[in-house]
Amino acid sequence: MSTCDLIMDFGYTCETFKTTTEDGYVLEADRVGKKKGLLGRSLLTPKHSPIILVPGILSESGTWFVNFPSQSPGYILADHGFDVWAMNTREIAARSRNIHHIRADDDRYWQWSFNEIGRYDLAATVDLVLNTTGASKVTLLAFSQGFTSSLVLLSTRPEYNRKVSLLMGYGPVANLSGVQFPFPQIIAVSDPIFLLLDPIGDSGYFYLPEAPREMMQAICDNYKEQVCSTSLIVTMISSPQQVNSTRMPVILAHYPIGTSYKNLRHFVQIYRTGRFAMYDYGFLKNIEKYGKAVPPNYPVERIEVPVALFSSVGDTVADSDDVSDLAQALYGTLFFHNVVPPTNFRHLDFVLGHQATDFLHENMLAAIDKKVPRK
Repeated sequence: MSTCDLIMDFGYTCETFKTTTEDGYVLEADRVGKKKGLLGRSLLTPKHSPIILVPGILSESGTWFVNFPSQSPGYILADHGFDVWAMNTREIAARSRNIHHIRADDDRYWQWSFNEIGRYDLAATVDLVLNTTGASKVTLLAFSQGFTSSLVLLSTRPEYNRKVSLLMGYGPVANLSGVQFPFPQIIAVSDPIFLLLDPIGDSGYFYLPEAPREMMQAICDNYKEQVCSTSLIVTMISSPQQVNSTRMPVILAHYPIGTSYKNLRHFVQIYRTGRFAMYDYGFLKNIEKYGKAVPPNYPVERIEVPVALFSSVGDTVADSDDVSDLAQALYGTLFFHNVVPPTNFRHLDFVLGHQATDFLHENMLAAIDKKVPRK
């Protein structure tokens, strides 16, 4: 089921738009309209400038809509009168292509990390939304890697600060020094794995094969709800208390998808160095690309857009200490930091959790009201 099929099943409008990045990737974005009344007319008129939903790693636009309308951030925003645009990145090979006739089964298609997602994919989507709607600015709601990419765009292409009214981060990821089990254990043995799977060092596609996905689906179809939710906690770093196991078939249709080996390497580099830095190509190529032997840090101090962060003490990916360091780095623009109260609220629960409306999504709406003028 496509994202638009999922959305329209609940009575909302959905239209898919295409845009081309500066480096030649054709991407899709799904524009979500308000729920319709009996006569087919929208029940609400847009009250705000457009909002772009920026997905996390291994994710596509549908992850913002996997729960029921009162529980999913994408629907909640539409119900409150927002012009919602759920973007897809080049990670989603089924929803993107390369204009240089490089197919997704060609390793050259995958020579990118979250750096290019920010500099090119997000930039192209912002321009698409502004050109289509006639708005002067957009709001960004970004999850996990989506926030990482947003930092890349706003710090390395400062002209986009004039196009964004507010950046909000769910489970925001920048530094990864405090990431918890099982990631440090996986990273410790990642070098021989990368050497085997990606000997060139900057290409190739990482994905979850169909067999494990089918196994998880079978668990959900044949066993108790708790067992189904446990399959999610093991594979996706979520909490069974926060996930509606009856929605697992929908969740598994939209997550996890895939990413590039180069993207994974980039995150490993950040973990090992403790620096939110550009990709390390090695001494000689770093000199050629950056003019120095060590890749520079992303200049987040150049970000001028107001920032709101939403984190959790139970998040093992966007660790509390790392988010605190991020908040310090953004001290000039950070105006709101909401730490959600449930201690069992984990990383993927920001988008997949079905109990977060009161303590998360409502606070997100309040943050928008503080910084984004209504139409």
